[in-house]
Amino acid sequence: MNYNKITYLGISAGLALSPLQAAKNKQADEKPNVLFIIMDDMNDWIGVLGGNNQVKTPNLDRLAARGVVFSNAYTAVPLSNPSRAALMTGKQPFVTGVYNNQHELSKFPESNNSLFMPQHFKNNGYTTIIAGKIFHTKPSNDVLNNMWDDMKNIDGGYGPWIKNNQLPEHLTQRWTNYEAWTGPDTDFPDVINSQRIVEFLGEKHEKPFFAAMGFYRPHSPYTAPKRYFDLYPLEEIKQPALNPDDLNDLPEYAVNNFLRDRKQIQLLRAEGNYYEQMVRAYLACVSFADDNIGKILDALEKSPYADNTCIVLVGDNGFHHGEKEHWGKTTLWREANHVPFIIAPPRLKNKIKPAVCESPVGLIDIYPTMVDFCGLSPVQNQLAGNNLTPLLHKPAMKWDKPAISTFLPGNFVVHSSNWNYIRYKDGSHELYNLTSDENEWENLADKPAYKHIVESLSKYLPTSWHPGAQTSSPEQMKSPARRPAMKAPAQRRKPRAARPI
Repeated sequence: MNYNKITYLGISAGLALSPLQAAKNKQADEKPNVLFIIMDDMNDWIGVLGGNNQVKTPNLDRLAARGVVFSNAYTAVPLSNPSRAALMTGKQPFVTGVYNNQHELSKFPESNNSLFMPQHFKNNGYTTIIAGKIFHTKPSNDVLNNMWDDMKNIDGGYGPWIKNNQLPEHLTQRWTNYEAWTGPDTDFPDVINSQRIVEFLGEKHEKPFFAAMGFYRPHSPYTAPKRYFDLYPLEEIKQPALNPDDLNDLPEYAVNNFLRDRKQIQLLRAEGNYYEQMVRAYLACVSFADDNIGKILDALEKSPYADNTCIVLVGDNGFHHGEKEHWGKTTLWREANHVPFIIAPPRLKNKIKPAVCESPVGLIDIYPTMVDFCGLSPVQNQLAGNNLTPLLHKPAMKWDKPAISTFLPGNFVVHSSNWNYIRYKDGSHELYNLTSDENEWENLADKPAYKHIVESLSKYLPTSWHPGAQTSSPEQMKSPARRPAMKAPAQRRKPRAARPI
């Protein structure tokens, strides 16, 4: 506390400081609390990012309105386990070898022996609490148990599964659960875990805290309380824009190794309104999660910690909904890697104004950013990401550091401000101009006019990588051979631009 400042103000005003003002001054001198929220399979379908103009996310949008929105943010890996491992260790997957969901962190020394972000906060005097899904696979028990002060609500599961018996038998391979839930909301772990964070924010804390909330939604099963399905009348659901020629200029390696569901998606689109039902269910799950996020934000606003808490919200990976004839993640295209990323700083640090930052950033950047922002001790020889604090203060500043995503050994995408450049293990490649072609429909990689772009982005590609202990390989994920083009697509998505806040 700055006692000299308080004395001066008190004398000049002729009045003693109120208890509220004194508490605020005390908070301003303390390390900020951190509320960390991660959503599972949350792509750019939120209002401020404009990925789907039908989605209703009022609470994510109000959070965006008070923070810095990184509109060009990418996961390290388009899959839960390796994405979260990279975020929590600050290490790239091509260094740790954690590439897929079967790679248990405890069995990969480069990850397990890391200084995990929550542990570093705890070592710096923070109380740490976890609720819900933060890790997919976990570090060893001794590492995990020492990381958190409160683990009562760790995990919980994905919630009610409702088998849709109306789905034709030939479509039940993957799409079987997408129904409105008519039971109590508390049947969903997301609701119970959110309530634990709400309770925590209502308690008295003598130390700063790092509170982590991991939502399972909008990950499948696509079940949510009925009122969220009612937000989206089925007859109004629009299919994402598709291009019948989209795959014609892709390398064979990409088509054969990363597109698993082409036949199923063809059937979904051809029969009844099953495709629209699936999109509707995803939207309902997004709004369900958004509502619970709103309850946490409301609880923070009512708490003594409202003015000195930094909120960080991300999605762990993006998601395709039929774009490029793929449903899910596990590709290097933008749909699978582009994620929400918002940092809402404490109000006491009012030099940071709400803004949209269009510079390319990665979730790998969160750990070093929070170390700097919260004034933690440095982490030596571990963090691969960039400190984004300068962008928080000057979102429009020049930023020449691209983000890197990878999926399985040797496959990478370089995300720059206006370009995505993909290089596969066999040397084949793709290049997309995001300014004019956000959907990535026209591969420019082999056009002579863009050779200089390819060369400039290639220098950011890793030259070596961990071979991994693969339990599955791209060759085991082959999809059917190319098929004739589908019917003409709906309207193209508009060129990339975040909505104003």
